[in-house]
Amino acid sequence: MRNLVRHAVRLTVAALTLSLLPFAAAPAQAAAGTFRLSAGEQLGTNARLVSPNGQFALVMQSDGNLVEYAPGNRAVWSTGTNRAGSIVRMQTDGNLVVVAPGNISVWWTGTNGNPNAALELQDDGNAVVYGAGHVARWFSGVRTGSGDSGGSGVGARIASIARGEAANAARNHETGTNCNYYSGALSAGSKCAGGWRSEAWCADFARWVWGQAGANTAGLTAGAISFQGYGTKRGTWHAGASLTGVQAGDVLGWRFGGGTADDHVGVVVAVGADSVTTVDGNYQNRITTRTIRRGTAGVAGYTHPQS
Repeated sequence: MRNLVRHAVRLTVAALTLSLLPFAAAPAQAAAGTFRLSAGEQLGTNARLVSPNGQFALVMQSDGNLVEYAPGNRAVWSTGTNRAGSIVRMQTDGNLVVVAPGNISVWWTGTNGNPNAALELQDDGNAVVYGAGHVARWFSGVRTGSGDSGGSGVGARIASIARGEAANAARNHETGTNCNYYSGALSAGSKCAGGWRSEAWCADFARWVWGQAGANTAGLTAGAISFQGYGTKRGTWHAGASLTGVQAGDVLGWRFGGGTADDHVGVVVAVGADSVTTVDGNYQNRITTRTIRRGTAGVAGYTHPQS
């Protein structure tokens, strides 16, 4: 009898203990009609943010693409993710992430390191991730009447394609020495396995991404310096490490060797108040996403694409 009593007591204590354990909270959904996605909140399928003036909407579409619409139901910016069933989440670390089924991150702003940042859709059409002190850490670049400025048009397409390739495990790396998909797609370099081709490929990656987005790639080659030449010829090259005016879709040039010619390039995918995020081909033998601070030594400048 005493054994039965002790067993019953143990069961009671166990049940009480289980009742006190915290349940894992599901991510909060943003309130309907709000302009703000706060830390820990998400937009599910067909949910949206609406600017305070009601003119702009940021919609997490059922096809998995996060799209901003301007008056007239005109799409002016998107992540280009197209993974059905995706959601967009404002993480508590400050990173805004599109998450596909299977908990796979397929697009992000690279703003982690800014705890409790929030995304706001402004009256001017710009979607902005604000960190502590309401300091902008990333923005889409869309503004009323801006046309193709920063986050819209070809710039947005370039950034989305570059992000997608960074997440593409089938080809976001090289095999052997410089054997890569992008040189193969451009019929550049020398033959290697599987239809890929071999040569130093940071510029080939950036050129391929621009071409896929519909940008003019005339004059671009496998040489990183060709992007500076492209911009100089067209008046879209901006020298200096401060990166004043840089936009998503631009190509950033580096001079790692300390010489006068660029020897590496990366595609700009996000712009913050004091940092820039790029997706670089042939960085550590793969496609790598990097966030650098403005003024970083070795940055030569950037080139803006033309359609």
